Amino acid sequence: MIPPIQPIYADNDENLWNEFVNDFAQAFVDTAAAEQAYVDLSKLEMKGDEIDKYIATFEHLLARAGWD
Repeated sequence: MIPPIQPIYADNDENLWNEFVNDFAQAFVDTAAAEQAYVDLSKLEMKGDEIDKYIATFEHLLARAGWD
């Protein structure tokens, strides 16, 4: 009889869940993220005096679109 294999991680081990999240994110990539970011960029408008929010959103969308 083969002895049972001991688990590498405990169920509540943070490293287990971090590894799971990373593996999941790599396996299921949004193939339309760049296109959606471009659409969102084309609709982006500054509302009121929220310049910081506008700039942060703009830079985030640029990165998602893969632009410099």
